[in-house]
Amino acid sequence: MTNERLYTAHVVRNKDYTTILIVLFGLGFILRLAWVWFVPIQQFGDFAWFSLAGMNIADGRGYIHEGKPTAAWPVGYPAFLGSIYFVFGKVEYAAHIVQILANVLAAYLFYKLLNKLFKHSLLSLISVGFILVYMEQIASVNILGAENLFWLLLVFGLYYIIDATRTSQLILSAIIFTFSVYVKPISLFIPFIVLMIYPYNRSYKLKSILYSISIFYLIIFLGILPWIIRNYYHFNKVGMSNNMGLNLYIGNNPKADGGYMYDEEYMMNDVGNWLENEALVDQRAKQKAIHYIVNNPDSIIKLIPKKFTKLFIHDHFFVGWHYWRNFSAYKTPSHELFIKYLMKNGEDRYTIFKRILPISFFIGFMAVLLIPFFRKRFLKPYLLICAIISYLVCIHLVFFGAERFHFSIMPFLYVIIFFSVFVAVEILLQIFNRLNATISAGKLK
Repeated sequence: MTNERLYTAHVVRNKDYTTILIVLFGLGFILRLAWVWFVPIQQFGDFAWFSLAGMNIADGRGYIHEGKPTAAWPVGYPAFLGSIYFVFGKVEYAAHIVQILANVLAAYLFYKLLNKLFKHSLLSLISVGFILVYMEQIASVNILGAENLFWLLLVFGLYYIIDATRTSQLILSAIIFTFSVYVKPISLFIPFIVLMIYPYNRSYKLKSILYSISIFYLIIFLGILPWIIRNYYHFNKVGMSNNMGLNLYIGNNPKADGGYMYDEEYMMNDVGNWLENEALVDQRAKQKAIHYIVNNPDSIIKLIPKKFTKLFIHDHFFVGWHYWRNFSAYKTPSHELFIKYLMKNGEDRYTIFKRILPISFFIGFMAVLLIPFFRKRFLKPYLLICAIISYLVCIHLVFFGAERFHFSIMPFLYVIIFFSVFVAVEILLQIFNRLNATISAGKLK
């Protein structure tokens, strides 16, 4: 490639896209606001429980269920809702608006994170632009679930931990990740993965790595210690919540199918009513799950592809939730028709995403194998993103697969796809230019 072409490619990669960013983020905000306003929803199941728990917290009654202390789910998201209800009153629309802001802010931080990792503003723009108009991201703000808060905290924490050159950056990231552990404890080990690939102060000496990991996890431990003490006092067990054992058993029992298999009659007969005695049932479920795993390794191995399939077979959970659960909530028939159109006339499949997901994994897999050899400066960021994806996937393969759980995985996956396609095009153009130059030189001779 000539110097002129190299310069042009550099300008394209690192051009100032401020105006386009403002337009995209403005569009993303308007689309989310329109969705909340025009597509009403009634919270159901876990989401209704989170909202009620938040209201109890806002009223000063603490994290309770039916008048008793609870740790049924991690406290982070109910506490987040409680703070919103405390400030704005018990109005779910206020929570939706805050979630819109959280989702859009997470997209902006993701853009900054990608720029820091790949130093390629155009590709960062394309990746985040897709996320801003992506239907599942838009529909998610209407659901009172922990996904958006967790996604924001995860990206926020990653932004400050990547290439940290000051201890203050490390401490700030550790504080953010502490909050993320309160929301979803599965984030506990993500900093360890990142610090192994992007150690503090860019030093790969063992002393530097141990220093950064020690500082990080000391802060997290001190941050979650009060809640662990609280749960031990009330439930005589160590942990952030009382659902880990139950989730393990849901995905690893004689009736397990890889997904959320909660046969109420079977589960109550086997381990009891969870919310009536959550700590005891959770402990009993954990013991039964471990016993089943140890004594049925063949069945557990056969469940792994089923869990993976359940995790990624569709990508319409949040859109679908509006259709499946909210017939009575629609203001006009046009609302129902709109959702039916998105859900392909209400069928339990969203064909376009069902096709995209397998293709996405294939492209991502090929990119991991091939692209780093052609663009070595992308090797470390690729490794980090693949490590985060692998960790989040493997965690759910231990428990069970559900479409909702891949919400925080998808942006990373699509980054790999967009970057891979773009770099592949760059490589092909370089090959074409070299061939063209060779042919031209031959003609001159």
